[in-house]
Amino acid sequence: PTLDAYDTHAAQYAQDWLDQAAPDDMYALLEQHFSPGPTADVGCGAGRDTAWLASRGFDVRGYDASAALL
Repeated sequence: PTLDAYDTHAAQYAQDWLDQAAPDDMYALLEQHFSPGPTADVGCGAGRDTAWLASRGFDVRGYDASAALL
């Protein structure tokens, strides 16, 4: 049921997520403790954080069970 809900409402879910403020506290921790390199974003949804990682030089791949969100 959860996957069906994500697939059915993917566009709205993705927009709601993109409309939220960026998690700057998490991004600061990532920049402090991780170095760019091969990275997996598991449960990436529409890819907001995947895009942020890529913009910081991470060789990132996003994975999500919802094909509609990808």
